Formats: sequence, C-alpha cells, structure tokens
Amino acid sequence: TGLPVSNHDHGINGMDFDDQGNLIVAVGGNTNLGIPHGNLGCLDESPFAAAILEVPVWKTNFNGTIVYLERDSCNVNDNQVDGHLVDPAPGIDVRVMSPGLRNAFSVEV
Repeated sequence: TGLPVSNHDHGINGMDFDDQGNLIVAVGGNTNLGIPHGNLGCLDESPFAAAILEVPVWKTNFNGTIVYLERDSCNVNDNQVDGHLVDPAPGIDVRVMSPGLRNAFSVEV
C-alpha cells in the first residue's frame, strides 16, 4: 500500500467512513515520540506515519497508489528507512487529516 508500518507494534489500526464516503485510517508511528527506537525498527517517521489519513475512495479515478519522491533529487524512493527524506508524489488522493498521533487504535467519525 505504501503506508508505513513499524517493525514492532505500531501499524494500520482503526478505519471508518465519514459522511462524504471518505475512508478514515489511523496509522501508527515508527518512533517513540519522534525518536527512532530499536524495538520499532530504528525508523524515522515518514509522511503518512503517526497520523489520521483521509482517503476519498469514492472519487472517480481515485489514485491510492502511494509513491514517495526524494526531496533533493525527485527520484522515486519507496524505502521506508528513508521516510525522513521523502515527500508523497503529486496526484496521490490520500491526505493527512491529523498528524502527530503516535499509535491511535481506532477512529470514530
């Protein structure tokens, strides 16, 4: 999917639909309060980590393919280890609604 997942216990958690038909997804963080930790794979956060995401699955021509581009070179880089060096490619229909949530277990809309 291109969504981040830690090597330990933070991952894709709760999902719900809002009144507009958007899929709302809770994604766990890769770090311990922003600090890479061995139990979580020593990974930095990536653009969609530790956040609640809004995914408009109802949209005609919905593009949910998550591709990351390196900030310096614009080369495609989907390696989760480099999450701190990349941004989502333009045209992806997934957005961060609420960042900075270490490991939200569920969402209720």
